[in-house]
Amino acid sequence: MQNSLHDPPRSVLDPNKISPDGSIAVRDYAVSPDGRLLAYRTSRGGADVGETRVRELSTGRDLAEAVHGALTSVCWTHNGRGFFYIRPPARKLEDAAGSPRIEKQLFYHVLGQPQSQDRLIREWKENAKWVYCMLSEDGRYAIVVAEQGTESEMYAVDLGDRKRPDVTAPLIRLLGDSRAFHTPIDIVGSILYVRTNLNAAKQRVIALDLGEGASARPRTIIPESSDVIVDAAVAGDRLAVHYLVDVTSRLRLFALDGQPEGEIALPGIGAVGWPLSGRGSAP
Repeated sequence: MQNSLHDPPRSVLDPNKISPDGSIAVRDYAVSPDGRLLAYRTSRGGADVGETRVRELSTGRDLAEAVHGALTSVCWTHNGRGFFYIRPPARKLEDAAGSPRIEKQLFYHVLGQPQSQDRLIREWKENAKWVYCMLSEDGRYAIVVAEQGTESEMYAVDLGDRKRPDVTAPLIRLLGDSRAFHTPIDIVGSILYVRTNLNAAKQRVIALDLGEGASARPRTIIPESSDVIVDAAVAGDRLAVHYLVDVTSRLRLFALDGQPEGEIALPGIGAVGWPLSGRGSAP
């Protein structure tokens, strides 16, 4: 990390110092929104489940936090005082055949409290091969996605005040009457942009007003076309969309209402690396 553009970079986490023999790997990490803390997940011997620790970036020292059984990177709330995380049920991490169980649990952990006091937000007993979380840039909304095969379930939590997020707020299912694969792109205000194959085999981009809760209906922003949509990101006041055209990547720009705004010229024929990333607050 660097304190300024003019300072030399310094290492804040070196996996080789954690495990010189290479038996422990650093799998995921996430910096708190205020830039003070780093949550990182380690696992031993290539295991899917691991332990999440929290490091103070200014000192390089780990806090006393230790969240066991975590499966993914954490999802910090905006105040930096806690995070959502995914784990299998503690009662049994594997079934009799030795394959990972489908069951998943979503918890919220408050810094400084033991894991035994973590709040269970939701448990999936099926349809949850992979579960992940994302937070809106302003800290108001959390989006949770549970994926299984070619279908996914999407949920939203209105956390309210980002300085005092209400993690007891209900988890609301979005597009609950549909069977499709949804990938959230980003949230601008109360509008969630989603890439989906709902009634669109080659994908389209839709918008959902989170203020409408479970009754939010999809509004097409970028319709399905003859070219496949591979990925999309909100960048400032635009949508950057990665299309596959005759096995070649194309990057096209759209206003947030779906109006075309040109294309990003690529250096030649080839493929754009996955995924695209951007921020709504970017100029």
